[in-house]
Amino acid sequence: MGRGEFIQEIARRIGRRKLVWFGVVGGNVRPLTQLPQLSEVYSIVAPAGISGDRDVCLERLTGERVHTVEYKLRPAESAIERDFHRRLCASLSEPAVTVTHQASPFFFSAYFLRQEFVQHLGLFHERQTVFDHKPWVESELRKVGVTVLPWRYLSTYERPALVGALEDALRDGAIVLRANRSDGGEGLTLVRQPGEIPSELQDTTADGFMAMAPFFEPSVPLNANACVFPDGAVSFHSPSVQLIGLPGSSLSRFGYCGNDFARVRDLDRAVFRDLQEMTTQAGRWLSSMGYVGAFGVDALLHRGKVYLTEVNPRFQGSSLLSAHLDAELDRPDVFLEHVGAFLGVPAPDPWDLDTMAQEQPRAAQISARNGLERVSRNNSGREPPDGVDCWLLPDHGVVVHPHALLSRVVVRDAVTEDGWQLRADVASWFSQLPGMLFDAVETAGR
Repeated sequence: MGRGEFIQEIARRIGRRKLVWFGVVGGNVRPLTQLPQLSEVYSIVAPAGISGDRDVCLERLTGERVHTVEYKLRPAESAIERDFHRRLCASLSEPAVTVTHQASPFFFSAYFLRQEFVQHLGLFHERQTVFDHKPWVESELRKVGVTVLPWRYLSTYERPALVGALEDALRDGAIVLRANRSDGGEGLTLVRQPGEIPSELQDTTADGFMAMAPFFEPSVPLNANACVFPDGAVSFHSPSVQLIGLPGSSLSRFGYCGNDFARVRDLDRAVFRDLQEMTTQAGRWLSSMGYVGAFGVDALLHRGKVYLTEVNPRFQGSSLLSAHLDAELDRPDVFLEHVGAFLGVPAPDPWDLDTMAQEQPRAAQISARNGLERVSRNNSGREPPDGVDCWLLPDHGVVVHPHALLSRVVVRDAVTEDGWQLRADVASWFSQLPGMLFDAVETAGR
């Protein structure tokens, strides 16, 4: 089934119901705009850009773009958020299907008030969050033969014993510490010598333990998008070299920064074979646990061996550009397949990751993040370099909070060699981009 047929079949199964999207980033809905039933889009930042009052984004309601990792929707504390919730409930007061970029209590508080009218194309958030517990997921995947990074779990209840174990491990080289639940690489800490062991080693999830592994260098971070269907079939989408810890993009050494879909084609075929097998095993295990829909796999290539680092039980930061590349190949993308999987549409004919890497158009993306100043877009008229597109820019007049997303920068070429550093020419213009497009904003009391 080709892309056009897949879209037609989804539209037929939605029928006369409308489609409502809820997500952190409104622009992520773009792949679903080809469905005629798309009606309303609710988001926190980066409006979808659809017409009229159907594009309900908190960023436009408040005039501010927040740092979404830290921000939590709290209708009890804000009149604007209460109105946002009211409008969402009103949208669900007639027959509808709903899709979320990532399940949340806020969305389901509206859904359960209106569920007699609504079919949600996704998992209940409490059911989905169990797949965020990294030690459980990786332990189960080891049992089915997946090669996982050699994490060792250590109790956080006795600091002297914990520090002693870390110091012993450091004799063999640098180590990485990891919280049991984290997002976008923010829960990872690199330690090269005993003096760098954090003074606080409490596990924020109160599990009573944390994870430690050797730091593999040199290495190449990898990523793949995928979708698992109710019958266990797994489709693959857009492998990439993942960008990690870049200045101007990440707040931490291991923070997610973007993806290079062009550089990945230079890898050996054996790497794609191993990554595809790993993704297949992860998808089948997720299916055996009742999971359906979009997911992703992060991996690390070290000395010719591919190690799984994380399973992402949701759409990913790479999913939007991946969908654009799939559209250029006339393939169903991961957003369409997610919707189709919950509507009973069979999985399309698969492509293998090696073929996809060679056939997908050359492209890369880098997330540009704000620094410590509050900024807004200027009217200087300066433009990015030729061949550089800035997606998800805020409207003029919107104040961007510290560390919040400035733009997703898209380039039709490779931007990295190894995922850990940008090419010199790319690093040069990327470092200048925020100053070209944004100015600091004076705030009260400064």
